Amino acid sequence: MKIANRRCLSQVALAALTVVMALATTLTLTSASSVQAAMAGTAAAKPVLGMAGPGISRSDSTPCFTDSADCTSSSPSVSFSLYSNGDTTGCTFQADVTWGDGASTDMSVSGGADGAFLVTFDHDYKALGSFDIGWSAYVTSGSGCINNSGTLQFTLTVPCPNEGVDTNITLPAVSVPAKFSYKRVSISYSDLPLYFGVIDQNPLCTVQSNEGRLRVYLNTGLGSVHIADSVTTATVDFIPASDLPANLPVCNFKGLQGIKSPNSNPTLADYTEASNCLANTSRASTDLYAEWYSPGFTEESGPFSVPVTSELIYYVDVDTFAGSPPVNFRDTLQKIETYLHTTLIANLPTVTKVALVQDPPAQLEITDPLGRTVGVGADNKIQTFPGAGYAQVGDRSIAWFLAPVPGTYSVTAKGKGGSSFHTIFSELQFLGHGRKPLMSNVQWKGKIGRHGKSARRFAVHGDPTGAVLLPRESTRHAVVGGKVRFTLQGSVIPFGPVTIVWWFGDRRDATGLTVAHRYSRKGSYAPTVTITNALGTKITLKLPRIKVVK
Repeated sequence: MKIANRRCLSQVALAALTVVMALATTLTLTSASSVQAAMAGTAAAKPVLGMAGPGISRSDSTPCFTDSADCTSSSPSVSFSLYSNGDTTGCTFQADVTWGDGASTDMSVSGGADGAFLVTFDHDYKALGSFDIGWSAYVTSGSGCINNSGTLQFTLTVPCPNEGVDTNITLPAVSVPAKFSYKRVSISYSDLPLYFGVIDQNPLCTVQSNEGRLRVYLNTGLGSVHIADSVTTATVDFIPASDLPANLPVCNFKGLQGIKSPNSNPTLADYTEASNCLANTSRASTDLYAEWYSPGFTEESGPFSVPVTSELIYYVDVDTFAGSPPVNFRDTLQKIETYLHTTLIANLPTVTKVALVQDPPAQLEITDPLGRTVGVGADNKIQTFPGAGYAQVGDRSIAWFLAPVPGTYSVTAKGKGGSSFHTIFSELQFLGHGRKPLMSNVQWKGKIGRHGKSARRFAVHGDPTGAVLLPRESTRHAVVGGKVRFTLQGSVIPFGPVTIVWWFGDRRDATGLTVAHRYSRKGSYAPTVTITNALGTKITLKLPRIKVVK
């Protein structure tokens, strides 16, 4: 028989003794058949907790409280019943229940024959988390009956989708305005469809997204140009509070926000409190959290590919976003992803630094410090190179450089001899200032020479020796004996790495830019990598924990 409202149901039997004795009774956890046998009078008259009837099934099809006084469910409705174990006819009990969320229920209950149903307690929880349920029944009248009490624990979690069924969400589009002295320009990020599939349902829920490609546009006011894609994947692991890292700090982006010059490059120290932290500062009264993990954002434009961030890990209090149950997994995931999406664009955007050159009405030809050319060449054909682009909209020209190389840029304005032009060379720093990027504008006004050209040099500042370390692992969920690859490919290590040592968390190590390791036992392992450069500078970075199962 099935219960239509899929409630967690436990039958708790009240004990009765034919001879009243001053004995301390104990709570015994048994199976459904044992409870039924006790009710039939074939077992000793003592308190029994078990399934004496149908109840909700969890995702693993195990009825709640059958073989454990704990229950985890995505249904906010909970029920359990009291039965008489032995003949309690003629007795009256005061039955009290505390639900663990501040609510309580009490009522007077009359006894009954051996195995008789006495009362059912129902409750609907309004927040996610774990709750200690306490029940007691005290004799208020009658003879031959004794008191009884017990505890249960109920955890309300988000419902995990069925394996093989994707959860579809869409991250919202975001526009970042930037005021130029001549024309308004903005960077915008398109909306982003994501598809999350279940990769683990034990104990709660772990889902992983497809490779999301966030399209980045440069908007000139006269049109939009697709300049790059930001590419990453995300894994969301719902975990109890007991699994949170010890002394988990609240995310602090002040180091990045403290950058005051668009010519400054952040140091590694500026990132230390901007990852592996609690993203939402207002904690709700819940034991359920989501661990959000990304292997890092990569900026791509054709064959141009630049790692923008290292691995990112953020923790969020799920109840802050979930709202009142019944909890919808898709809505919960949508709220978590949207919150992190907008937070990262504000502080760790996919485009970190851009150089722009715009000019009405002259055409442009720009050569970067490496001798690469963008714009209208000598043959009047447009030239570009990976990570750079050029467009002409109406009487206006605009060129852009993603992650511009520090150094001197040569800019040539082309047009009719004697005509006026107004060129602006700008640097935009988004890191830490995603919604109000730092800007450096240099204006160049003049007239085109009689040969149809005028030239000038501009400098892009920055520290090319800043280390960008991007350790990555091929998976965070491995099986015993399965291969896990670790690499520093894509990292920038000034003065060259002299040694790279990987520690895998199981007392094993390896050296090299890219290594592989097989874990021989199940468990949770914390790998690290230590890099020493030619100057003797040593940096050690922690990687996310690797979960190994049989």
